[in-house]
Formats: sequence, structure tokens, C-alpha cells
Amino acid sequence: MSLIARMIIPISVIVTLATSFIGWKAYSDARDSVAEATRILEISTLDAVGRELTTVMNLTRQHLLTVADRIAIIELLRNPDESPEGERSKLLTRHLRRAVLDFPSIDGLAVLNSRGTVIASVNPGENATSRKTSSYFHKALQGAQTLDGPLVLPYTQEKAFIISTPIYDRGKVSGVLVGAINMEHLTRLIVDPVTLNGMGYVFVCTPGGSVIMHRDRNKMFADNVSEQRFIKEATADKDRFLEYRNPQGQIMYSAYTALPNGWIIVAAASKEAMLAGVRNLRSDIILSCAGALLLVTLLIYLILRKVTGVLQEGVEFAERVASGDLDRSLNIRREDELGKLARALNTMVQRLKASFSMAEERAREAEEASARATETSQELEAVINGVRGGVARLELTDNLRVLWANAGFYALAGRSHAEYEQDVHDEALLVVHPDDRAHLLGAFRSSLASNIPVHTEYRILRRDGGVVWIYLQASLVGHRDGVPVFQGVFVDVSKQKNTMRALELEQQRNRIVAELTNDIIFEYDYDTDEMTCSERYETIFHKPRVIPNYRRHQDNLLNMLLPEDAKTLQEAYRRIEQGVDSYALTLRLLQPEAGYQWYSIRFRSIRDETGRAIKLIGQLTNIHHQKLEEDRLRHEASTDLLTQIYNKITTEHLVSLELQEGRNHALIVVDLDKFKYANDTFGHLFGDSVIKAVAATLRATFRATDIVGRTGGDEFVVLAKDISLSDGLETLKAKCRRLSVELAHVSLGQDYVISASIGISLFPRDGKTYAELFAKADAALYQIKNTGRGHFAVYGEVPETETKALPSGGKGMPLMPRGPRNDA
Repeated sequence: MSLIARMIIPISVIVTLATSFIGWKAYSDARDSVAEATRILEISTLDAVGRELTTVMNLTRQHLLTVADRIAIIELLRNPDESPEGERSKLLTRHLRRAVLDFPSIDGLAVLNSRGTVIASVNPGENATSRKTSSYFHKALQGAQTLDGPLVLPYTQEKAFIISTPIYDRGKVSGVLVGAINMEHLTRLIVDPVTLNGMGYVFVCTPGGSVIMHRDRNKMFADNVSEQRFIKEATADKDRFLEYRNPQGQIMYSAYTALPNGWIIVAAASKEAMLAGVRNLRSDIILSCAGALLLVTLLIYLILRKVTGVLQEGVEFAERVASGDLDRSLNIRREDELGKLARALNTMVQRLKASFSMAEERAREAEEASARATETSQELEAVINGVRGGVARLELTDNLRVLWANAGFYALAGRSHAEYEQDVHDEALLVVHPDDRAHLLGAFRSSLASNIPVHTEYRILRRDGGVVWIYLQASLVGHRDGVPVFQGVFVDVSKQKNTMRALELEQQRNRIVAELTNDIIFEYDYDTDEMTCSERYETIFHKPRVIPNYRRHQDNLLNMLLPEDAKTLQEAYRRIEQGVDSYALTLRLLQPEAGYQWYSIRFRSIRDETGRAIKLIGQLTNIHHQKLEEDRLRHEASTDLLTQIYNKITTEHLVSLELQEGRNHALIVVDLDKFKYANDTFGHLFGDSVIKAVAATLRATFRATDIVGRTGGDEFVVLAKDISLSDGLETLKAKCRRLSVELAHVSLGQDYVISASIGISLFPRDGKTYAELFAKADAALYQIKNTGRGHFAVYGEVPETETKALPSGGKGMPLMPRGPRNDA
């Protein structure tokens, strides 16, 4: 082997190792930075999605509690209609449809009585069907609000989750409100927008691997093999972040978190997509290192070749000197060889500079990769700061030291970051209510021991002295100098806590009121046919408290009821004998000196070992004043106090309900002309008499089935129901002509003639909603105001050119162009 080869091989190996190490280190650092950014992005995204989903579910439950507390539901449970076509059933169905429209997270609502029968539903096909075998019905009947599923909906045969809420009446469960969660809406709201910067997706599944929310709708409510495999691996690893290979052979970066109800939120991103930029950098580094190695090897070869030549010439020079050729060698050869050596050294330095420049280029590319990772981290921080609530990393010390937190975390405590550090020196436990500190520390330590995420609630003290309830969901993410580090999401749940406390106080108040009321307790013995009542029965009804031969006795309750109520009580007796254990109803009992009074009757049977009823225990409660007050309040809430016709809110609500039926209707807007003149000239009392006279005339002109309401100071709205576009419209026009004449002939004792401009729009021709119809009718009314007032116009038609004859002695109003709506 030549001298050059023996020298160049070890040098080349050293250069190769050094270049490879530099390239590998740059690639490894960039890859680790991207992987860590991906981990933080997925975990924080899961926390944000989990909080949003938990908040939506809590709001859905609260909405159902609010709906379940409506008087219409309780009233129908007390006094059920004989068929779903009854007025109360129809009204309740409208309430349920409005509740579904108001809250898009709910896809369907149904009310079940205590026997599991559907008495009202937004899906008419469900009425009168039975769900008494459903587990969620029995759980709700015991007072629990439950979430079950996925279950097959009986009316669509689709899978959905069911929320069931107990309906309380006087402290006891009298029925169940059942809602189907609109999983498609939740998926669009929470899952579809999350794309992990376009490189992944999020889905939600049950612990068994059944996908319930996915951007690919074909995977929803289906057992997906890859998701099942992921859940199995995640559960075995006890880790929130892992890599796994999907059925298509792709390696996925994945993270998951569990919600309190058992659902699992999973974020998945393709490893290849996340590391695509790093792989390109790896290829560039390999090519650069290979090129640098070749250039350095070539340079070293050339240098060694030159050096070897110089050494050889030196040997020849020494031989010539020994042979006596000294002068020629010194004067000529030495100068020539030194020049060549100098040029060779200069060439070597230039090539080494080129090598160092190439190394700097590779280092710059590594820095750019690090900068991209930093930019991704900044984008992640912006996303976290946009989360409604706090996100923080806590070190599990005695005072829970804050390592990092977003602005929302400090805002929960009513502080800025600087104020938080100044007040408590970043020790999170010091802002926790003293009564909750041991509980919070215990939750973290229990999580550390069981490897289960923290789910707890506690109170914190704000800087202004206020107290805030916090819901915390946190997980172990690593260790720092041997101390466990948790990352969590902190949400203000004070409103929910206050609402639940108010509900608990209300329930406690109802229980106390029930204990303090002077109710009548009775007991009937089926074997002896004897009724025994408490002493108040004898005091109130002047009848003996012990009644033998009760079924044939003249003091039987059936003889004290109105005929229609007697039938209801007989039906209750029959249901008890057929096996129903309890029953509740509202009846009118004849009370001496007071007449018929409203009473609530509740009873429960006691049965022998064969299931036969042997005793009936009941309670009579006088609810007469409550019933009258409910009727009065319902009437006052829906009517205008001055005119006793519907007010604005009720008018709009009733018209909107009628429009849902799909028949032909006409919306009429009536606006008084020069009403301000009457108020200013004759006084407000006179103005009130004008308003009442117009309301009375409208009621007399239109049918009892039409809707008449006052929607403003001098503005009225009428919905004429069930008209056709030919005969009915002509009849309606005739009524409007007659209305103008009758208003003009109303005598109020002053020199004033009532005049009104009328605008008409037709449903469904001119609009599908109340707002659209009102706008069209108002536009027609504007046209009348601009062309003389005192008559009517149908939207889209040329107004009739007629002049209203004023009564003898009437004060005519000067005509003026229609201006702003505040008609003078």
C-alpha cells in the first residue's frame, strides 16, 4: 500500500465520522423539536376539545332541567289528555319543538309519564308508545339524570345518545323528559374544525372502540378495527401519547384523554406528514455531508500527493548536495520547491474555507428547522391562550408550583401574571380556599398513584375577595428533577354551581312546605271496604273520618266530584287494581261553604305476596288558590293589561306556532292615524279609551279563532286563519272596509274620529316567518300612510282608492306624506 493511501484512509474515516455526527445531531434535534411540538399540540387540543364537549353536555343537561321545570309539562302530567290531539298535548308539543329549535345539541324531545308512556313528543309517531323497559327511564324515575347510548331511536332507527331528566312535581318524580343528542351537530361544532394544522383529525369513541363522533360520518356508530386497536394499546401503555400503525400501514402520532362519562377523545396525526420537512432536511444533510466528504478527501489526496512529491524532491536534493551539487540546488531548486509548497498550502487553506462554509450552511439549515419548530410552538401557545378557561403546568410540590400558564389561568384568580407571582410567588395552592387545599392535593397524589387523570372541583380566592368554583381536568405529562409535572385545563363553573345550589334550595324548600301543609291522609282497606281519613277530613268536609262500606256509601269521594272528574278518579282506581303501584291526579271536590275546590290526590298501593292490592294509602292537598293563581298569572303574562287582548310577545309566539301548521293565513297590521294628536289634545286617559275601543272593534270584526294582539302603543296585529287566495281574501278585504267604517263611527264624547291604516300580507306567499310577514304588511301600511291613510292595502297589490266618509261633526285630519314610523 502506498504512503498516500496509508495516510488518507484514517483521515477520511475521521472526517466521515465527524461530518455524520454533525448531520445526525442537526436532524435529531429538528425531529425531536417537531415531535415535542406535535405532542403538546395534540394533548392541548384534546384538553380544549374535552372541555368544550363537557361544557356543551353540561349546558344540554341544564337545558333539559329547565325544560323539565316548565308548567306545561307538569300540568299535562297532572291532567293528561285522553288523546295526543288534546289541547294541552298540542301546546306541550309546541313547547318541545321550541326547546329543540332553541338548543341545536338536542335532536328530539319526548315526555314520558310515570308508567313509561310517551304523552308528548316532537315526533308524532312516538305518541302513546311505551318505554317502560328502558333502563334510562327507570334511572330517571329514581331521580337521576342519565346519559345512555348509543341506542337505536324508535322513530328513525338511527343510533344516538339519550339524556333522561326527571320531572319533579311537588318534590316527587312524576315523569321523565327524554332527549336525543344531535351527534351530527356536536361533530360539526367540536370535531370537524380541529385539523391539527391540516395534518390530522380528532374523533370521539366509547371505551369499547365504537366511534360516536368523527369527521368521516361513515365511521360514526360503527365498530372500527383501527380505533379498537388504538384503545387497546393506549389502555395497556397507560400513556396519553403513543405511536401506532393503522390498517393502511401509516405510522400515526396519537394522544387521547378520557371524559368523566367514559368517552375517549383521540387526536391522530400522520407521522410522515408531521416529519416531512425534517426528512427533507435529512436528505439535504446527507447529500451535503457526502459532498463535503468527497471534497475533503480529494483535497487531502492532492495535498498528500504534493507533500509526498516535495519530500521526494527533498531526498533528491539531499543526494545532490552529498554529490557536490550544493550551489545549484540552493540557488535554483530550493526556491522553486518552496514556491510550489507555498502554493500547495494556499490551495489547501482555500479548500478548507470552502469546507467550513458548507458546514456553516448545514448549521444554518438546522437553525431554520429549529425556528420552524419555535413558530409551531408559538402558534400552539396562541391556540391555548384562545381557550375559554385556563391551561397550566403544575409541579406536584407541597404548594403546587406553577411552571407555565396561559393568561386565562391567571384571569380566573382575578390577577395578571405579575400580580400572581407577587401575591403567591407562583404557588397555586395559596389561592385555593383553605377548606379545599387538602382535597386538591389529595386528588393529584391519588392520580399519581393510580395513573388516572385528575377530575375534581374546588374553590379559589380572587384578588378582589370573590370566590370562584373551578373544574380541573389534569394529567401527568412527565417529571422535572424527579418531581411529577401535571398539565391541566381549569374552567370556571361558578354559574353551574350556583344554579345547582339554587335548585337544591328550591327542592329543600318544597320538602319543608310539604311537611308544613295541612294535607289530608287517607287509607282504604280493600278486604273490609273501609276508608279511614285524618281528622282534617272531618273538619273540612263535615263528613265522618271512618267510612264503612265505602264503595256504596253516600260519602264516597265519587259523589263529591264533578262528573268529568269522577270518571278520572274511577280510571285511577281501575289502573291501581290492574297493577299500577302509584297514581296522582288533580280533581275538583265539593267543599261545604266553599263550593268546588281544586285538590291534588296522590295514592300508592300496598300488595300481598300474590300482587293483589290490599291497601291504598293516599294524600289530599288543597291546591285551589295555587291553581287560580297559576291561571291568573298565565292570563296576565299573555295579555295586554289595558285592552285584555294578547300582548306583543304572546301574539308573535302564537302566530309563529300557527305558521308551522302550513295552512293559508293573512297577517294584518293596524296602525292608528294621528293618535299622538288625540293624546296631546284630549289627554292620555282619552288616548287609553281610544286604544280600548279599537281593541274591542277588532275582536268584534274578526272571528273568535283569529289571533288579535296589541304589539305597540297604537299598533295592532291580527292573524286571520285559514283563508284562500280567492274567496277568503275578498271576504277579508270586506272586513277591513267594514273595520274602517266601524272605527270611524265609534263615539268617545270628543271631537275626534278614529282612523287607521291597514297593511296585509299573505302566508305563505309573502313570507314563511312572523318577521317576514310583518315586514311585508308594514310595507303595505307605509304605502297607505303615503297615499291618504284611513284604508288598507295588500302587499304586492295596488291600493284601493277610496275615501272614508267621516261621521257628521267629525274632525278630519290633514293629509301629509308618510314619514318615520312614529306617526304623529
